[in-house]
Amino acid sequence: MADMVDLFIMMVERLGLIILMAYILVQTRLFKGVLYRRRDLSTQLILVAIFTVFALISNLNGVEVQAGSVVYRPILTKLAPASSMANTRALTIGISGIIGGPLVGVSVGGISGIVRYLQGGLDPHVYLISSLLIGLVSGLLGQVYIQKRQIPTILFGGLVAGAFELVQMAVILIASSRLDQALSLVQFIILPMTAINSLGMGIFLAFIRSSQERQLMDRAVQTQDVLAMANATLPHFRQGLAIESCSKAAQEIMNYIKLAAVSITDKEKILAHVGLADDHHKPGSPIMTRLSKQVLEGKEVVIARSKAEIACGHPDCPLQAAIVVPLKTKEGVVGTLKLYFESSQDLTFVEKKSGRRSR
Repeated sequence: MADMVDLFIMMVERLGLIILMAYILVQTRLFKGVLYRRRDLSTQLILVAIFTVFALISNLNGVEVQAGSVVYRPILTKLAPASSMANTRALTIGISGIIGGPLVGVSVGGISGIVRYLQGGLDPHVYLISSLLIGLVSGLLGQVYIQKRQIPTILFGGLVAGAFELVQMAVILIASSRLDQALSLVQFIILPMTAINSLGMGIFLAFIRSSQERQLMDRAVQTQDVLAMANATLPHFRQGLAIESCSKAAQEIMNYIKLAAVSITDKEKILAHVGLADDHHKPGSPIMTRLSKQVLEGKEVVIARSKAEIACGHPDCPLQAAIVVPLKTKEGVVGTLKLYFESSQDLTFVEKKSGRRSR
């Protein structure tokens, strides 16, 4: 029991390093950006590189275990033939798959498993098998959340990490050359490793979810500021819309906050367009999007969360999301103000806060 307590304490120390690295990682602009582009191949390759570093550190920073006791060594580049290792590898592989999907999970699991195999020790092939299996299962689970554009809850992540450890223990028992040694090893490491990896997964996900919530709140405030500014500009147009005044208003909004583009129309044509897609959304040309026509007819703010909902007729239009506000006078709707975004994520909580509806 004393040796198991020692193992638990040493695993807590190893987990502390991973958690510190995780905290630093989620604060970086790079990682915050890739979380919203997890379907892109380039993003997945970045995630493979990031989590491979985590997994390799877990391998090198593990705790050597031999005959039911801990062997004190700072860095594990090579294990004795009768030794095994307790580490946070399953945690790092699991989080990579949950965040990045199957490609990331299997890649990180494969690289980490190969390194663990090269470190040697008792039946090293077992850990290559378990690493690949955990990477695949976590990746398939992660794919579900990627499609939903969500991150798993802390509790669910902790339970899943515990399940990954149980999978690893099962592989040790099934694939080891000597069942008696495998059973002795599992009895010694199962509780500390399951507890530590479950705790680590929960903390890692807590960091990610907290970072995303802060970003969403920041973007929500920005979006509300844009709507407030849009309302402030309306009095300038109530006596009539002109290309010159609309162009100045659109540029003012673009200077005030970062948007993909700002466009102003009357009931028939574009009066101003500043930002992306100005090569085909040109002042003086007819209204191009069905979204504008819908707002003119419905007289309500409409939010488009995809390129298809904007329905621009140009095949290469880069605009991915929009808020379209009807411009009203005493005579009724006279035009639209359109705020374009490069991603639907930038819309954040505007639907709930503004009380408006999505298309």
